[in-house]
Amino acid sequence: MKTPVYVANFNNTIELPKEFIIGLDANIQSKGAYQNIYIEHPTGSINLSVRKSFLKDALSVELKGSDLLDTNKDYYHLYSGDYNIYQKNSYDNREFSVTIRYKFNTAKSKYKGTGAGESQKNRM
Repeated sequence: MKTPVYVANFNNTIELPKEFIIGLDANIQSKGAYQNIYIEHPTGSINLSVRKSFLKDALSVELKGSDLLDTNKDYYHLYSGDYNIYQKNSYDNREFSVTIRYKFNTAKSKYKGTGAGESQKNRM
């Protein structure tokens, strides 16, 4: 039980011309031991998304795929005294989704005010 488990994550967002945004997230976990659990096989997943904005960023459409390679599975042994338990978990995380967002009242200019507290600041 002296083999460490290594974990690597890669999360990146790339902005492209014409208001396209690509997101790429990946993670991997090596085989190895953690306390009284031995992980038999490496596991990980890759997620990809593409987002496009319209109407001066008031409307956006995002296409997303999660666990694209269907590799998010766990194989491990649990050592607990007289018992040895082998377990395989296969997660149902693989999915594709479409998200549409619309922002109401998107004003480009912020309210600046007339300086109601200016006299107090000057007094200080």
